[in-house]
Amino acid sequence: QVETSAFASDKTLRGMMDEMEALYASHFAHGDQKRAKTRLRAGGVNKTHHYSTFRSGMLLGIGVP
Repeated sequence: QVETSAFASDKTLRGMMDEMEALYASHFAHGDQKRAKTRLRAGGVNKTHHYSTFRSGMLLGIGVP
C-alpha cells in the first residue's frame, strides 16, 4: 500500500502549478493567463541534426582522399 503524503497528492501539486502560472502571468505575460499556460506547458522542441551530419560527412568525404 502506498502511503499518501502531502507532496504526492494531486491537490497540492495542482495548487502549486496554478500558483506558478499566476505568478508567471503577472510578471512575464502581462496578466495573460492563456499565454502564460502555453509558454509554461510547451513541450520540448525536438531538434534534428540531419543537415549538420550530412554537411560534416560531405566535408570529411571531400577532405579525406
